[in-house]
Amino acid sequence: MANKDVLDKKTLEKYRKQIKDDFEDHYKDELVKEISDKVSSEVKDNFNNSFKEELVTELSTDVKDIVKNDLVKEERRVYRHKSFKIFRLSIYVLVLLAVVGYGVYRLYVTESLNLMDYNYNPEKIVTTTQASNPEPKKDEPKIDYVAEYKSLVDGIKIYDSALYKGTVKATDMKMINKLQMAYSTLSDTDKEVDGSIVTIKPSTLRTAYIKIFGTDDFEPTSFNIYNINFVYSPNKNEFIAIINVPNTEDIKYEVYDGSVDENYIILKAYVAKIQDNKVYNVATDKALGDYTNGLNDYKTKLSTVTFRFTKDKNFYSITNE
Repeated sequence: MANKDVLDKKTLEKYRKQIKDDFEDHYKDELVKEISDKVSSEVKDNFNNSFKEELVTELSTDVKDIVKNDLVKEERRVYRHKSFKIFRLSIYVLVLLAVVGYGVYRLYVTESLNLMDYNYNPEKIVTTTQASNPEPKKDEPKIDYVAEYKSLVDGIKIYDSALYKGTVKATDMKMINKLQMAYSTLSDTDKEVDGSIVTIKPSTLRTAYIKIFGTDDFEPTSFNIYNINFVYSPNKNEFIAIINVPNTEDIKYEVYDGSVDENYIILKAYVAKIQDNKVYNVATDKALGDYTNGLNDYKTKLSTVTFRFTKDKNFYSITNE
């Protein structure tokens, strides 16, 4: 029985040794490596943490020193700038005090602030004072532009109703319309009348044309004044019209406002067509009433136009208001 227990112990010891050997053969290296890696990692972490703390401490110290030095430099710079400004202001104050003091001295001694003239002369001071206060100018008389320039409108007539729409410049007008305007300025002595035949010399019409428009682009061509036709004859070099029935149509203007700007003489007027002694609106050709009291009774119903003339009193344009 005793031998059996011993054998069992030996067998057990043998198994233990075998298990230990097997463990060392299979797990010892891995266990050692794992323990080694763990220790190495802990050492490395401790080293990094310690290095970081030292680095932060050193950097904090360096940054504090840099900021401190910059603050000291900036403080010195501001102090120097402030000192210079105070010095400059002091110089200005001293100069101002010197000027004021000298002015008070001059005023007290010579009763004059004239720094160049040291000879005090009361009469000269009185003269200067009088010259600096001249007598007020009288108001210049206001120019009545209507009275001054209304003859420019009274001397012309635009017969074509199409020209009372929008703005029409002289340069855009047809030659027929321009000859109508030139004809309207002629007097009876400018026409030759032989019974019912009326003749006009082109030279006479040319002179009137140039006076109105200021240009010599006159071209003789036939034109009409309502129902009267003036035919130009190149052979006879004259305008001829046969008037069997008196003309009962006319154009009337009444200037009510005038002004002058940098370029033009500007006149505003009421305009009406008169036919068979009745008043018509030129834009609508609507009869407004009898022509017995001029245009006064119809001003609110009439068209208004704006004439522009150059400073040389030549026709420039007409605008329907």
